[in-house]
Amino acid sequence: MDLRRAARESGVKVRFQDPSPVVGTFENISAQHFGSGYAKLWDQLRSTNGPFKPGGGGASGYGDEVRISSPPARRGFLEIALLTQGQIRQTARMPYAIRGNYLYLGSHSDFEWLPLGYAWCRFDLGITGNGGNGDLVVLSRFEFQGIAMLVGNDGDCSTIKMRFPRTARKP
Repeated sequence: MDLRRAARESGVKVRFQDPSPVVGTFENISAQHFGSGYAKLWDQLRSTNGPFKPGGGGASGYGDEVRISSPPARRGFLEIALLTQGQIRQTARMPYAIRGNYLYLGSHSDFEWLPLGYAWCRFDLGITGNGGNGDLVVLSRFEFQGIAMLVGNDGDCSTIKMRFPRTARKP
């Protein structure tokens, strides 16, 4: 399932004209259980390693909200802030591209030699607004492939949808 189809299945059927559908303040925790816990929005946006590893700096050990804004003076960039009780703890600026019904935030790929083979992985991240209830949906598409001698080929690919509830506070 690609990011566009995952965004459409999340309730967004129209093409984005600007980033306004993803602008707002959201809980820093996913609505659904993911793995052994709940994925955090700050980690997902700041990570270059997909949904399985936290973002750099260990930032979201605190923080109850993430504010996303798109200043007109910085076209093509989202500004995100990690908030604790309304106070900004950290900020970041992220480039994006509008792709149909979601914003594409970038990708990370890695090629690693293993003792008996190799592994290659790629992560693509998109975000979209859920038209029904105002939640933010983070789409994480990952592909993993590898060859291990004496074992054979191994690979997986999927798109994970994580939903983060919108809070009442405006950006």
